[in-house]
Amino acid sequence: MGMTLARGCQGAGLWCVVLVAMLMLSACGFHLRGAADLPEAMESTFLEGVGLNSDLGRALQQSIRSGGGRVVTRAEDASAVLAVQRNDMRRRVLSVDAQGKANEYELTYTLGFALKDPGGTPLLEPQTIAVVRAFNFDADNALAMSNEEARLAQEMVDSAVAQMLRRVGAATRKAPPASAGVTG
Repeated sequence: MGMTLARGCQGAGLWCVVLVAMLMLSACGFHLRGAADLPEAMESTFLEGVGLNSDLGRALQQSIRSGGGRVVTRAEDASAVLAVQRNDMRRRVLSVDAQGKANEYELTYTLGFALKDPGGTPLLEPQTIAVVRAFNFDADNALAMSNEEARLAQEMVDSAVAQMLRRVGAATRKAPPASAGVTG
């Protein structure tokens, strides 16, 4: 009986620690990163230089829609034109085994983009994002490795799109007027 009571107290102590940690995190403003807040300039976006059915096109459409925007099919109907200037996935060998066969690869995904209004005026100068990941390769399990590489490549595209939207949001956020908060 005494042993059961001790275990119960330990369990309650653990819950108290977890509860205090959660309260502290919420008090400091911590929250998990969800969908990116879509910049106002991208409420209706035309995608230039990328196929809507490509991996990048689908990732962009999903991110724009989950942020509350929409993708339009004509630049004239858009509040912004997202021009994809570079969409490049490269793979290189990082290490080889004793027989000279690759056993580790590095994937590098590069996304180049610019944002402009439908008239062509730049809203954001050309930017480049590079995402790099390494993965082990087992030649005896080539099919699984191919699937792993494809999954990793899609995660890299998703990561680059999220970074791009955060950059666009930061660059297009309106600064408060200089006289804001000043009374005279």
